[in-house]
Amino acid sequence: MLKNALITGVNGFTGPYVKEALLQQGLVVYGTSFKKSNDPHILQTDLRIPDSIEHTVNQVNPDIVIHLAGSACPAVQDIDKIFSANAVCTFNLLKSLHDLRKKPESILICSTAHVYSTKNTHDFLETSPIEPLSYYAKSKLVVESIAKTWEKKLPITTIRPFNYTGPGQTNRYLIPKIVDHYARRKETIALGNLDISRDYSDVRTVSEVYAKLAQTAHPGEIFNICSGKSHTLHQIIELMNAIAGYEIDITTSKDHIRSNDIKQICGSNQKLKDSIGTFSEIPLHETLRWMYQHRIAELESTP
Repeated sequence: MLKNALITGVNGFTGPYVKEALLQQGLVVYGTSFKKSNDPHILQTDLRIPDSIEHTVNQVNPDIVIHLAGSACPAVQDIDKIFSANAVCTFNLLKSLHDLRKKPESILICSTAHVYSTKNTHDFLETSPIEPLSYYAKSKLVVESIAKTWEKKLPITTIRPFNYTGPGQTNRYLIPKIVDHYARRKETIALGNLDISRDYSDVRTVSEVYAKLAQTAHPGEIFNICSGKSHTLHQIIELMNAIAGYEIDITTSKDHIRSNDIKQICGSNQKLKDSIGTFSEIPLHETLRWMYQHRIAELESTP
């Protein structure tokens, strides 16, 4: 008998990729969306309203749940919106899943690597010190706390994704912004500190990992979702220069420099590999080329 999977926030950046990964594994995939859809597998749901999410989970009766819905942008400063989208929605989802007669086999809850302390000087482990600074990161730590209160009653796995990217991610994020400038053949780009180094993954890798984790329950466990490699902004620009075939001029903007930015962030994915085995590890230059070609095709198809 085919298993049912439910992805909250299926129409966001990550959702379509996770949906495809689950479909390839032979699951029947449903998703929640704030907006109405003509697709019978996408159910209009407001996770802020308990009755709405309760109706959806009763309709789907999911075997697997991947909770992607929420505020995903660390730069957002609307505190009420952040905590409602992340903490309140997570509580409502878990409460409704707990009330099902047949409980899911596996539930994946998304936190963030932003919960880690920026004072850390080594690769981040799942046991590294926690010290969230932004309201976004604080809300995700609340999400983790909510998940922990339910973990004896539900098979919950918490994931802490580091930076990841791909086509469909908004230009509010750094790499899509850079790729867009090259695709438009812009002569200049305003950036911050080029020596800042971050751990970037390909959204296809992340989605494959989510699907694998969700297929095998790891109740009470926390996993970093990361590449285990970091790249400076300067290295990313060099890669894009080679991909696009020209060099862009860089201007340093104070608006893009944050005083509390840590110089290097890199995660350890050893625990993840020990748990699920091997998975596709797409090099950053391949991700950038994919995004660049995709963005050019989008621009060429726009009247």
